[in-house]
Amino acid sequence: MKDSVNNLKKQEEKNKYHSNRSSTEIGYTMLGNLGQIIIANWDDFSDIIPNQAWLTSRMDNIEMSRNIIMHTGVLPIDEIERIESIVRDLLRQIG
Repeated sequence: MKDSVNNLKKQEEKNKYHSNRSSTEIGYTMLGNLGQIIIANWDDFSDIIPNQAWLTSRMDNIEMSRNIIMHTGVLPIDEIERIESIVRDLLRQIG
């Protein structure tokens, strides 16, 4: 993940005319990396997230929907409702 972050930063350095993506490294991570970061730092999150499989399944579902949107697709209503449900679950869990 650090290599990916560094590569994105290097791309920005080459294209100075374009605004920076973020002022922090977390802003250079991809959505799919967030679950990996949490799992890699599990001791910091285990008290608020029930288990790693729970987190992974939700992040995988969100990422599939994200990919549809980012590749100019339109989400059908059932996908939107799935995202809403996942977000509600996450918000209830982390309180």
